[in-house]
Amino acid sequence: MKINIKQIIVLLAILIFTSMKSNSQSFLQDSLSAFSHNHSPLDIITGDAHDSIVCYKQTHRNIYLLVTVLIIIIAIVAIKLLLLNKKTNKLLNDRNALIEAKNKDITDSINYAKRIQKSLLPTEKYIGKKLNDLK
Repeated sequence: MKINIKQIIVLLAILIFTSMKSNSQSFLQDSLSAFSHNHSPLDIITGDAHDSIVCYKQTHRNIYLLVTVLIIIIAIVAIKLLLLNKKTNKLLNDRNALIEAKNKDITDSINYAKRIQKSLLPTEKYIGKKLNDLK
């Protein structure tokens, strides 16, 4: 069974949002009180706070992790798309060069056949003169 990136993102979002147990009012209050405290992202993830007020609860850590995971997934998808784009452009350039070479060969062949026909066939002036002689 092949799982694509969209399914992974949906599963992560469901897992994180179902693990959130605080209501929206306490989440808003916790978010507002968090601005007065400075913690590094490592403190947020591990839950280590050196002061007596815990600024980030499990919900905050989950949101932080969700955003981080989504940014990483988006970066991976962007890199894969860029690599695929480079590969496709190289393939198209190679095919374009092959088509141009074949087109040049065909054009050269047509021009060569045209020169041969011109040298073998009589001119229009000569044909016109002979037709007038027949009248």
